[in-house]
Amino acid sequence: MTDNKPLYQQVRERLLKRIQKGEWQPGEIIPNEFEIAAEYDVSQGTARKAIGDLADSGILTRQQGRGTFVTEHLPGQGLSRFPGFVNTAHEPLNLGSLACTCNKALASPDESAALGIERGAPVLRLYRLRTLNGTAIASEAISLPARLFRSFKPADATDALYDLYQREFGVHVVRIADKLSAVEADKRRAKELKVSIGAPLLKIDRTAFALDNQKVEWRVSLCHPQDLHYLNTGI
Repeated sequence: MTDNKPLYQQVRERLLKRIQKGEWQPGEIIPNEFEIAAEYDVSQGTARKAIGDLADSGILTRQQGRGTFVTEHLPGQGLSRFPGFVNTAHEPLNLGSLACTCNKALASPDESAALGIERGAPVLRLYRLRTLNGTAIASEAISLPARLFRSFKPADATDALYDLYQREFGVHVVRIADKLSAVEADKRRAKELKVSIGAPLLKIDRTAFALDNQKVEWRVSLCHPQDLHYLNTGI
């Protein structure tokens, strides 16, 4: 190693590149710290710190007694890693989806800024209603860089999206940034969510990041959660 960066950062970057290239797939175990230390001719402590940094970033997941794995998004497990709606007992809720659409367009100035892409670059615009026990509680407008999701279909939007991104497109969401604010329901959302025009809604403006810190999703959700709670416990 000849880089001026600390050794653990150099090892971290090399491990990350191998994950990005698909050498270790989501859910697959990686070599242990002894093997990594030997491979890169560094101390065990340096290897442990590099692995720990990737785990802290959500890229790797440690399992006691089993080893360290490339983080895998599984249906129904999203709320264990990312913020989301829970009931009054703080139990994750499995939301449904309906009225899903998917259209290709050219990035607006807002989409360009949110996704870090050129204005006018191709994007996919998804729209869906999220439901709980058949009742719509949120509308979601989602923008994706089209080059990363070339075969996306409207029917795909009914799935758990982060699992879908990983499974079908090789896009591994490891981090999100949410901005919360209160807004008033416009005519469209009032009709969709069965609330009065001007009723208070929770706005969740989310950017999702992939392994290389690339912005891969911009999602704006307008929610009328009623007795539900939005829980963020961190990664």
